[in-house]
Amino acid sequence: MVDIHSHILPGLDDGPENLDVSIDMARMARDNGIKDIIATPHYISYDTENDRSRVDGKAARLLRALKNKGIDINIHPGNEVYLDASVPELLDKGTIHTLAGSRYILVEFPMTEIPHCANKVLYDIFIRGLVPIIAHPERNIALIEKPEMLIDFLNRGCLAQVNSSSITGVFGRKVKETAMLFIKHNQVHFAATDAHSCRGRSPRLKEANEIVKEHFGQEKADILFCKNGINVLKDEAIEALEPVEIKRKRRLEQWKWLKINGLWGRS
Repeated sequence: MVDIHSHILPGLDDGPENLDVSIDMARMARDNGIKDIIATPHYISYDTENDRSRVDGKAARLLRALKNKGIDINIHPGNEVYLDASVPELLDKGTIHTLAGSRYILVEFPMTEIPHCANKVLYDIFIRGLVPIIAHPERNIALIEKPEMLIDFLNRGCLAQVNSSSITGVFGRKVKETAMLFIKHNQVHFAATDAHSCRGRSPRLKEANEIVKEHFGQEKADILFCKNGINVLKDEAIEALEPVEIKRKRRLEQWKWLKINGLWGRS
Protein backbone atom coordinates (compact mmCIF):
# COMPACT_ATOMS: atom_id res chain seq x y z
CA MET A 1 0.00 0.00 0.00
CA VAL A 2 0.99 3.63 -0.51
CA ASP A 3 0.43 6.36 2.09
CA ILE A 4 0.22 9.74 0.34
CA HIS A 5 -0.40 11.79 3.52
CA SER A 6 1.83 11.41 6.58
CA HIS A 7 3.40 13.67 9.16
CA ILE A 8 6.29 11.28 9.76
CA LEU A 9 9.19 13.72 9.58
CA PRO A 10 10.56 14.69 13.00
CA GLY A 11 10.48 18.15 14.51
CA LEU A 12 8.66 19.98 11.72
CA ASP A 13 5.03 20.36 12.77
CA ASP A 14 2.59 18.47 15.00
CA GLY A 15 4.10 15.12 14.07
CA PRO A 16 6.87 13.19 15.88
CA GLU A 17 9.19 15.27 18.03
CA ASN A 18 12.32 13.27 17.28
CA LEU A 19 13.89 10.80 14.86
CA ASP A 20 13.34 7.79 17.11
CA VAL A 21 9.56 8.26 16.99
CA SER A 22 9.71 8.68 13.21
CA ILE A 23 11.57 5.37 12.96
CA ASP A 24 8.96 3.67 15.15
CA MET A 25 6.22 5.07 12.90
CA ALA A 26 7.99 3.77 9.80
CA ARG A 27 8.39 0.34 11.37
CA MET A 28 4.68 0.28 12.25
CA ALA A 29 3.77 1.34 8.71
CA ARG A 30 5.93 -1.38 7.18
CA ASP A 31 4.41 -4.02 9.45
CA ASN A 32 0.96 -2.77 8.37
CA GLY A 33 1.67 -3.39 4.69
CA ILE A 34 2.75 0.11 3.62
CA LYS A 35 5.62 0.18 1.12
CA ASP A 36 5.86 3.89 0.33
CA ILE A 37 5.17 7.00 2.42
CA ILE A 38 4.92 10.53 1.09
CA ALA A 39 5.97 12.81 3.95
CA THR A 40 3.61 15.80 3.99
CA PRO A 41 4.47 18.27 6.77
CA HIS A 42 2.19 21.29 6.93
CA TYR A 43 2.93 24.44 4.98
CA ILE A 44 0.87 27.30 6.41
CA SER A 45 1.97 30.76 5.35
CA TYR A 46 3.21 32.94 8.23
CA ASP A 47 2.76 30.05 10.63
CA THR A 48 4.23 26.61 9.84
CA GLU A 49 6.43 27.18 6.82
CA ASN A 50 8.02 23.82 6.12
CA ASP A 51 9.56 24.67 2.78
CA ARG A 52 11.17 22.44 0.18
CA SER A 53 14.71 22.58 1.60
CA ARG A 54 13.63 21.69 5.16
CA VAL A 55 11.47 18.82 3.95
CA ASP A 56 14.18 17.44 1.66
CA GLY A 57 16.77 17.46 4.44
CA LYS A 58 14.54 15.75 6.99
CA ALA A 59 13.28 13.17 4.47
CA ALA A 60 16.83 12.25 3.39
CA ARG A 61 17.95 11.90 7.01
CA LEU A 62 14.99 9.67 7.89
CA LEU A 63 15.50 7.49 4.82
CA ARG A 64 19.17 6.96 5.71
CA ALA A 65 18.22 5.99 9.26
CA LEU A 66 15.65 3.49 8.01
CA LYS A 67 18.11 1.88 5.62
CA ASN A 68 20.67 1.59 8.42
CA LYS A 69 18.11 -0.23 10.57
CA GLY A 70 16.98 -2.50 7.75
CA ILE A 71 13.47 -1.04 7.60
CA ASP A 72 12.45 -1.50 3.98
CA ILE A 73 10.17 1.44 3.30
CA ASN A 74 10.52 4.39 0.94
CA ILE A 75 10.12 8.03 2.03
CA HIS A 76 9.18 10.65 -0.57
CA PRO A 77 8.98 14.42 0.01
CA GLY A 78 5.75 16.41 -0.12
CA ASN A 79 3.67 19.00 1.73
CA GLU A 80 0.16 19.40 3.03
CA VAL A 81 -0.52 22.96 1.88
CA TYR A 82 -3.06 25.15 3.64
CA LEU A 83 -5.21 26.64 0.89
CA ASP A 84 -5.00 30.41 0.82
CA ALA A 85 -4.22 33.15 -1.68
CA SER A 86 -0.45 32.70 -1.29
CA VAL A 87 -0.33 29.19 -2.80
CA PRO A 88 0.15 30.15 -6.49
CA GLU A 89 3.11 32.38 -5.61
CA LEU A 90 4.61 29.64 -3.43
CA LEU A 91 4.40 27.27 -6.39
CA ASP A 92 5.98 29.78 -8.75
CA LYS A 93 8.89 30.29 -6.35
CA GLY A 94 9.36 26.55 -5.84
CA THR A 95 8.87 26.97 -2.10
CA ILE A 96 6.49 24.05 -1.60
CA HIS A 97 6.48 20.44 -2.69
CA THR A 98 3.98 18.59 -4.78
CA LEU A 99 3.58 14.91 -3.85
CA ALA A 100 6.83 13.08 -4.64
CA GLY A 101 7.60 15.59 -7.38
CA SER A 102 4.44 14.69 -9.31
CA ARG A 103 1.67 16.84 -10.80
CA TYR A 104 -0.42 16.19 -7.68
CA ILE A 105 -0.49 18.60 -4.73
CA LEU A 106 -2.14 17.94 -1.36
CA VAL A 107 -4.20 20.91 -0.17
CA GLU A 108 -6.05 21.42 3.10
CA PHE A 109 -9.18 23.48 3.76
CA PRO A 110 -9.77 25.12 7.14
CA MET A 111 -11.49 22.63 9.44
CA THR A 112 -14.66 24.70 9.84
CA GLU A 113 -15.37 26.06 6.38
CA ILE A 114 -14.55 26.19 2.70
CA PRO A 115 -12.43 29.31 2.13
CA HIS A 116 -13.85 32.10 -0.01
CA CYS A 117 -10.72 32.02 -2.18
CA ALA A 118 -11.01 28.27 -2.88
CA ASN A 119 -12.31 28.40 -6.45
CA LYS A 120 -9.79 31.00 -7.60
CA VAL A 121 -6.78 29.38 -5.93
CA LEU A 122 -7.71 25.92 -7.19
CA TYR A 123 -8.07 27.36 -10.71
CA ASP A 124 -4.64 28.99 -10.38
CA ILE A 125 -3.22 25.59 -9.39
CA PHE A 126 -4.83 23.94 -12.42
CA ILE A 127 -3.45 26.45 -14.91
CA ARG A 128 0.03 25.63 -13.61
CA GLY A 129 -0.50 22.07 -14.79
CA LEU A 130 -1.10 20.64 -11.32
CA VAL A 131 -3.95 18.63 -9.81
CA PRO A 132 -5.14 19.47 -6.28
CA ILE A 133 -5.98 16.63 -3.90
CA ILE A 134 -8.27 17.84 -1.10
CA ALA A 135 -7.12 16.36 2.21
CA HIS A 136 -9.69 14.72 4.53
CA PRO A 137 -12.88 16.51 3.35
CA GLU A 138 -14.84 14.24 5.73
CA ARG A 139 -13.40 16.23 8.67
CA ASN A 140 -14.43 19.65 7.33
CA ILE A 141 -17.47 20.89 9.26
CA ALA A 142 -19.02 22.62 6.25
CA LEU A 143 -18.80 19.39 4.23
CA ILE A 144 -20.07 17.26 7.10
CA GLU A 145 -23.17 19.50 7.19
CA LYS A 146 -23.49 19.63 3.39
CA PRO A 147 -21.58 16.69 1.87
CA GLU A 148 -23.24 17.30 -1.49
CA MET A 149 -20.91 20.30 -1.98
CA LEU A 150 -17.77 18.20 -2.53
CA ILE A 151 -18.81 17.07 -5.99
CA ASP A 152 -18.54 20.65 -7.30
CA PHE A 153 -14.79 20.55 -6.67
CA LEU A 154 -14.48 17.09 -8.20
CA ASN A 155 -16.33 18.21 -11.33
CA ARG A 156 -13.74 20.97 -11.72
CA GLY A 157 -10.98 18.35 -11.71
CA CYS A 158 -9.96 18.10 -8.05
CA LEU A 159 -9.35 14.79 -6.33
CA ALA A 160 -9.92 13.95 -2.66
CA GLN A 161 -8.27 11.87 0.07
CA VAL A 162 -9.98 10.30 3.08
CA ASN A 163 -8.22 9.46 6.36
CA SER A 164 -7.98 5.82 7.40
CA SER A 165 -8.67 6.92 10.99
CA SER A 166 -11.92 8.52 9.83
CA ILE A 167 -12.98 5.18 8.34
CA THR A 168 -12.16 3.33 11.56
CA GLY A 169 -14.04 5.83 13.73
CA VAL A 170 -11.21 7.62 15.55
CA PHE A 171 -12.86 11.00 14.92
CA GLY A 172 -16.36 9.89 15.89
CA ARG A 173 -19.60 8.81 14.27
CA LYS A 174 -20.33 11.85 12.06
CA VAL A 175 -16.88 11.91 10.51
CA LYS A 176 -17.02 8.16 9.86
CA GLU A 177 -20.48 8.44 8.30
CA THR A 178 -19.29 11.27 6.03
CA ALA A 179 -16.19 9.31 5.02
CA MET A 180 -18.26 6.26 4.12
CA LEU A 181 -20.75 8.44 2.25
CA PHE A 182 -17.98 9.93 0.10
CA ILE A 183 -16.52 6.47 -0.60
CA LYS A 184 -19.95 5.07 -1.50
CA HIS A 185 -20.52 7.90 -4.00
CA ASN A 186 -17.04 7.62 -5.62
CA GLN A 187 -16.05 11.03 -4.28
CA VAL A 188 -12.66 10.15 -2.80
CA HIS A 189 -9.69 8.74 -4.67
CA PHE A 190 -7.18 7.91 -1.93
CA ALA A 191 -7.17 6.58 1.61
CA ALA A 192 -4.16 7.69 3.64
CA THR A 193 -3.13 7.68 7.29
CA ASP A 194 -2.50 11.39 8.03
CA ALA A 195 -0.30 9.80 10.70
CA HIS A 196 1.15 11.99 13.45
CA SER A 197 2.42 9.40 15.93
CA CYS A 198 2.24 5.71 16.84
CA ARG A 199 -1.05 6.32 18.70
CA GLY A 200 -4.42 7.67 17.56
CA ARG A 201 -3.61 8.92 14.09
CA SER A 202 -1.05 6.19 13.53
CA PRO A 203 0.50 4.85 10.30
CA ARG A 204 -2.02 2.07 9.78
CA LEU A 205 -4.08 1.34 6.66
CA LYS A 206 -4.90 -2.35 7.00
CA GLU A 207 -8.02 -2.06 9.22
CA ALA A 208 -9.53 0.71 7.07
CA ASN A 209 -8.74 -1.32 3.95
CA GLU A 210 -10.70 -4.26 5.36
CA ILE A 211 -13.68 -2.03 6.20
CA VAL A 212 -13.77 -0.58 2.69
CA LYS A 213 -13.39 -4.04 1.17
CA GLU A 214 -16.26 -5.37 3.29
CA HIS A 215 -18.66 -2.53 2.42
CA PHE A 216 -17.66 -1.63 -1.13
CA GLY A 217 -15.62 -4.50 -2.56
CA GLN A 218 -12.04 -5.40 -3.40
CA GLU A 219 -11.82 -3.20 -6.51
CA LYS A 220 -12.61 0.02 -4.72
CA ALA A 221 -10.28 -0.85 -1.84
CA ASP A 222 -7.43 -1.51 -4.29
CA ILE A 223 -8.03 1.83 -6.00
CA LEU A 224 -8.06 3.84 -2.76
CA PHE A 225 -5.21 2.13 -0.93
CA CYS A 226 -2.87 0.97 -3.72
CA LYS A 227 -3.42 1.82 -7.37
CA ASN A 228 -3.93 5.57 -7.19
CA GLY A 229 -1.06 6.02 -4.74
CA ILE A 230 1.24 4.13 -7.10
CA ASN A 231 0.06 6.36 -9.94
CA VAL A 232 0.99 9.45 -7.92
CA LEU A 233 4.50 8.07 -7.41
CA LYS A 234 4.75 7.41 -11.15
CA ASP A 235 3.14 10.79 -11.98
CA GLU A 236 0.50 9.00 -14.02
CA ALA A 237 -3.25 9.55 -14.44
CA ILE A 238 -5.49 8.66 -11.51
CA GLU A 239 -8.20 6.02 -11.82
CA ALA A 240 -11.26 8.09 -10.96
CA LEU A 241 -14.64 6.37 -10.83
CA GLU A 242 -17.54 8.55 -11.97
CA PRO A 243 -18.70 10.53 -8.90
CA VAL A 244 -22.33 10.06 -7.92
CA GLU A 245 -24.28 13.03 -6.65
CA ILE A 246 -25.23 12.92 -2.98
CA LYS A 247 -28.90 13.73 -2.61
CA ARG A 248 -30.24 14.67 0.78
CA LYS A 249 -33.89 14.08 1.65
CA ARG A 250 -35.97 17.20 1.27
CA ARG A 251 -37.67 18.42 4.42
CA LEU A 252 -41.15 17.93 2.85
CA GLU A 253 -40.37 14.28 2.12
CA GLN A 254 -39.32 13.80 5.76
CA TRP A 255 -42.60 15.33 6.97
CA LYS A 256 -44.57 12.94 4.71
CA TRP A 257 -42.66 9.97 6.12
CA LEU A 258 -43.40 11.05 9.67
CA LYS A 259 -47.11 11.59 8.90
CA ILE A 260 -47.47 8.22 7.14
CA ASN A 261 -45.91 6.47 10.10
CA GLY A 262 -48.12 8.28 12.60
CA LEU A 263 -45.23 10.20 14.18
CA TRP A 264 -46.13 13.74 13.09
CA GLY A 265 -48.16 15.87 15.49
CA ARG A 266 -47.69 13.66 18.55
CA SER A 267 -47.26 15.49 21.83
